[in-house]
Amino acid sequence: MKKTNILFRYLFFIITACLLSCSNDDNIPVTPDPEGPNIDFEVKPGMDLVGIIYDDSGPISGVVVSDGYTVMTTGDDGIYQMKKNNLAKFVFASIPSEYEIPTAGSLPVIYQKIDHEQKVNLANFKLKTKTKETEHILVAIADPQPSDFYEMERFRFETLVDIQAHIDNIAKNTSVYGIVVGDVVWDRLDFYDLYTKHLNDRLDFPLFQVIGNHDHNQAVIDNDYLASAEFEAAFGPTYYSYNIGDCHYVVLDDIYYTDRVNYRSYITPEQLIWLKEDLKYVSKDKLIILGIHIPTKRRATNTQLENNQDLYSILEGYNVRIISGHAHHNFTATISSTIEENTLGAAMGEFWSGDICGDGSPNGYAIYKIEGNKISDWYYKGTSNDPDYQIKLYPQNTWNCAPTEKNIVAVNIFNWHTNWTVSVTEDGISTPWINPSSTRKYDPLAYDNLYGEKLPLRHPSGEPIMTDHIFYYTPANTNWNEITVTATTPYGKTYTNKVTKAGFILMKAFVRPI
Repeated sequence: MKKTNILFRYLFFIITACLLSCSNDDNIPVTPDPEGPNIDFEVKPGMDLVGIIYDDSGPISGVVVSDGYTVMTTGDDGIYQMKKNNLAKFVFASIPSEYEIPTAGSLPVIYQKIDHEQKVNLANFKLKTKTKETEHILVAIADPQPSDFYEMERFRFETLVDIQAHIDNIAKNTSVYGIVVGDVVWDRLDFYDLYTKHLNDRLDFPLFQVIGNHDHNQAVIDNDYLASAEFEAAFGPTYYSYNIGDCHYVVLDDIYYTDRVNYRSYITPEQLIWLKEDLKYVSKDKLIILGIHIPTKRRATNTQLENNQDLYSILEGYNVRIISGHAHHNFTATISSTIEENTLGAAMGEFWSGDICGDGSPNGYAIYKIEGNKISDWYYKGTSNDPDYQIKLYPQNTWNCAPTEKNIVAVNIFNWHTNWTVSVTEDGISTPWINPSSTRKYDPLAYDNLYGEKLPLRHPSGEPIMTDHIFYYTPANTNWNEITVTATTPYGKTYTNKVTKAGFILMKAFVRPI
């Protein structure tokens, strides 16, 4: 970022004319900003959204600024000027990698609200320099979704405590950032303040927010623009971008909200136009990390974002990692050779009824280790579980979800994808393994505790989900003693779990008190 040598002081004084027409009645002075630099500039005719982006040593050039419709950069003098869109709600800066993310507690504040009653909106941004990271850690959380105080307390004392403890253990000298990919709450918009308080109390890193379907106001019908008002009041715009190291982060809103049930999985044309303009300022050697709520594509089903091809065409030429939620279970989709999507299990599990998601994965969150413009590793971390816990085995005749399958060992590899390598040994001898991706199956524990109209006890509407990361293995010997499953990720990380025939006990009592 180029900085000019313009002198300025922090006792701000601007007297500038708003030249919207030749009439003297329209010469409106810009509202003074006592926090800004003392730089006189003239508002160009027709411009009504203006400001300066600066740090302690001067104005900053080349910072991308947008109202969600127009995208531009600051000039050599750190100034931006645009004609705001009549529908714009915020002006936001795509914070450069050489500057800290401004925060209020744990919540990033990279935006300012637009007041359409003002003839000219003055929105300055003061940034603080930092050393650009060569590596950082990203915490990604999907679907906390508390609907009452019991569930909020579990999120507070289990999820958030576990996240911070894990981060303290793995990020000794590494910067940490986070993102919640939607369904911050379950229709309880009145919980936003309490949710924010818990984030501020428990976490010590910035946590960006993505809007989910349950984050819309269900009392607003057929008005997507207004249904997000409460979320925006708490967290700011529903689509924006920022930069960390050699990564360009983008957040999009892919819920077109009509009502509580009949919303669409759809990205509005305005967002796609904005994204295309935003990426004009991003070099192709950057890693794009896109946070979104509803998956754009699912690995084992035909369900997908309505206009995902429009999104993919804009992202073409970049290396992209999409992170999504909504499904409440784990799966990865390979979109193309340069685009991969990771859909995460829910922090809430199956509606906070127990400690697992509908696919048998533990409720949890994801950790990404990023070096430069590459993801060097990522894994799904079960809340209150060791990070190496990635596989669960169920011996023969200990489960009920497939009664015709006799003498079968069921294996759930929670975060498995088609590019993983899986092997099995029976009593120390390697045996053939069949790729399970062609058939979707139930996890035995999820089936026993979630299936049926009366289960789970807390939210009987929750049901187990058939998934393609369940493996079936038929032991070669009737009197086997120990079976070990090893799974290796594309990042070279190997996970192992084993089960002994004599020592296995299928845990049934996973359901929490109501």
